[in-house]
Amino acid sequence: MASLGPGDYRLLWAVTERGITCDQSEFPAILADSDLADLFQADAVDTCEMDLRAGQCRQLAAYPAKQLGLCTHDPSAFRTFLTGHPAARYFQNGGPEPAVNAGRLTTRAEWRASPSYAFLREHSGMTEQLVIRLVGSPTLVRGMAVMRARTPFTALDLAMARQLGTLLGGVHHLRFGDPTRGSDGIRLTPREAEVLNLWQYGLTGHAIAHRLGITPRTVDKHAENLRAKFGTPDRTSTVLRAQTLGLLTADARNRRPR
Repeated sequence: MASLGPGDYRLLWAVTERGITCDQSEFPAILADSDLADLFQADAVDTCEMDLRAGQCRQLAAYPAKQLGLCTHDPSAFRTFLTGHPAARYFQNGGPEPAVNAGRLTTRAEWRASPSYAFLREHSGMTEQLVIRLVGSPTLVRGMAVMRARTPFTALDLAMARQLGTLLGGVHHLRFGDPTRGSDGIRLTPREAEVLNLWQYGLTGHAIAHRLGITPRTVDKHAENLRAKFGTPDRTSTVLRAQTLGLLTADARNRRPR
């Protein structure tokens, strides 16, 4: 493995610092931007999630967004792409490295003949991927990919990605704990449970505040706490995970609030 110099670590720390100092709701999506692309001299960056417990595979953010709307038009094809991706399988099966070169997990010929490679090339024009793990388990894989259209990544690029994976994985754990834990590990206050159960109906923060007799700012604080406890980036994925864990009340599921 290639060795990193002081300048490399300074660049890595700049990205990590942004992950530490951003708002909780912005992580990790905020990292899919031009700065990370510049770090790896990449053409594109995206963050994706594969939650098999909720039956959901989705893209959290991408740069450039217009080029990488991978799942906008065909969510089923995107799910097939992600669940069959060699890096997703590697992390799902407990692969120990915090980052991998997707094209080197199999032979070069096998990678180029794979449906994942074909999907990636067709929808984004990318062929080379370094995939950085934030969470990896049999039921949940969340990570980032830096991509190039043609030029292969070097051993130094992979060494940088692995250091970044270690750092950002730690930031993710500090922010959200272990998002793969079961329902016994999640404890909600009564008010958080009320907000969670109203979220599934698509009510705005102001509507929830009016219904519960609290301020919108208080609703926002409960929302922040809920995302942190579930390890999710937004209200939709929080509701989906709560449904999977059985943390929504049967009463709230079966009737709309008046």
